[in-house]
Amino acid sequence: MQAWDAIRKAVEGERERFIQSTRMTAQVQEQVLQGILHRHRGSRFGREHDFAFIGDSRQYAHQVPLTEYRQTRPWIEAMLKGDRQALIADWSHFETTGGSDGGAKIIPYGASGMRGFQKALYPWLDDLLQQRPAIGKGSAYWSISPVLRSDRTAESVPLGLKNDALYFGPELAGNISKTLAVPATAGEFSELLPWQTYTLKHLLQAQDLRMISVWSPTFLLQLMKALGNSERWLTDSLPSRIRQRLGDALKTGTLDTTVLWPELDTLSCWTQGPAQVFVPALRQLFPQAHIQGKGLLATEGVVSVPVEGAQDPVLAVNSGYFEFVDNAGKVLQAAEVQPGERYRIILTNDLGMYRYDLGDEVEISGWYEQAPMLRFRGRISTSDLVGEKLEEVFVARVLESVDGFSLLCAVSESQPGYVLLSETSESDAARIEKGLFRNPQYAYARKMGQLAPLAIRQVAGLDELYSRWRLQQGQQLGDIKPVYLLRDDSFLQFLESSR
Repeated sequence: MQAWDAIRKAVEGERERFIQSTRMTAQVQEQVLQGILHRHRGSRFGREHDFAFIGDSRQYAHQVPLTEYRQTRPWIEAMLKGDRQALIADWSHFETTGGSDGGAKIIPYGASGMRGFQKALYPWLDDLLQQRPAIGKGSAYWSISPVLRSDRTAESVPLGLKNDALYFGPELAGNISKTLAVPATAGEFSELLPWQTYTLKHLLQAQDLRMISVWSPTFLLQLMKALGNSERWLTDSLPSRIRQRLGDALKTGTLDTTVLWPELDTLSCWTQGPAQVFVPALRQLFPQAHIQGKGLLATEGVVSVPVEGAQDPVLAVNSGYFEFVDNAGKVLQAAEVQPGERYRIILTNDLGMYRYDLGDEVEISGWYEQAPMLRFRGRISTSDLVGEKLEEVFVARVLESVDGFSLLCAVSESQPGYVLLSETSESDAARIEKGLFRNPQYAYARKMGQLAPLAIRQVAGLDELYSRWRLQQGQQLGDIKPVYLLRDDSFLQFLESSR
C-alpha cells in the first residue's frame, strides 16, 4: 500500500535515534526537562515557580513540589475559564480520562504536548515496520471508540480527539487514516450498538487486515464476542461472500478469526498489570497473530515504548522527564533506579504535568542500553475502610491465582468488608483471605471484627459488565482499564440495578 510506504519513509531512522538517546539517558533527560521549562516559562505556573531560573533537575525538584491531579485541577479550571496560559504556554483542546478510580480528569493538549507522544510513537512504528514488515501490506484496525460524550466542555472549549491517528500528528495522520480498516467516522457515533455494527461490518470486509492496535484487550474481546453473536442483526446487510465467510468462521460454534483474517500479523495491546489475565484468551482467539504489549501510556502522557527484542517496554526518554519514588519515599532519577525494585512514576511533560504522580507502580526489569525497562504492576490505589490500607498492587499479587478477570470491591455497610467478584466459581474465600492477611492491618481489622469475612460472588460476563459501568461513568470505550481493587460499592450497586 502506498500509504504504508509513505509512513515507512516518514519514520525511517526514528528507531535508531531513540536507541541512541537511551545510550545517554541521564544527559537526554536533563535536556528534555530544560526544554519543557523553557517552553512554558511564560505560563502563570512557570512564572510562579521560576522556570526561567531553574538550572538543572536538582533545582527543579527543590522548587516544584510533587503533585497529584487534585493540585493540578485548579490550574486547568483556570484555563477553562479564560486564563489561557495558566498551566502551559500552548494548547488547542482538552482530553478527558476517568482514571481507575472514576471521576473525570481534564488534561490540556497542544502542539508541544502532542510532540511528546510522537517522540515515542514514531520509534515504535519504525521498529514495528522493521520487525513485522507484513503489516505494511494491508489494512490496520486502530482503536476508534464511539464518542459517547459532548465534543465541548461546559465552557465551550474543544474536547477530545475522535481518531487515534491524530496522535501521530499532521505528518502521519493522513496516511495512517488511509490504512484504516474501519473509517475514522466510527468515532462520531454517540450510541454503542450502531458503532459496534458499523465497526464489525467494516472489519468483516477487511480480508487484508494485517494489524490490530487497541488499548485494552477487553475492548477487542468484547467486540469479537459481539461478532460471534451477530447473525441476527448484522449478516442481512452484508454481501453474500462475506456472509459465507462469517458462517464458515462460526461453523464450529466458536469464532475462528483465521478464516476471517488469515493474514493478520500483529496485535498490539496492553499485556501487563490487570490486563495480563486476558492475554491467554487473545492468544486462543488470534493464534495467527504476534501479540506485542504496549508501553505505559496515559492521557497525562507517555512513559514507555515497546521495542522488539527488549524484555519490557523502555522508558520514553525523549517524551518527558521522569522521576521514580521508592518504597521509602526517596525520589530517584531514571539513571539511579535499580533492577528488581518497584517505584511510583513521577512525570513532567508539555501537557502541564509538572512532577505529576501518575499513581502507577512499575518494576524495573533491567536495562536497555542506559534506559530502564519498565514492567507495569498496577495502580497505587488504596482502600481504607477501617485502617486496613489495602493497596491495589498488593491485591493484584493476592489475586494472581484466581482464573480469569476478578476484582475486590470495598463495601461500607453496618459492618464494612470486601466482596471478591470473579467470573469463575472455583475461587476459595478462605485461601484468598489468607493472602489478604499478609497485610497486617487487614489481619488486625478482621481479628478485631472491624471487617466482615471476605465474600465471593460469581458474575458471568464480569469484564463486559465492568466496561458498561465505566461507559455509564463517562469513560471512552477504548480507554477502559481493568483494575484489581475498587474503593467503594458503586459497581456492586450497578450490578444490582442491571439484574
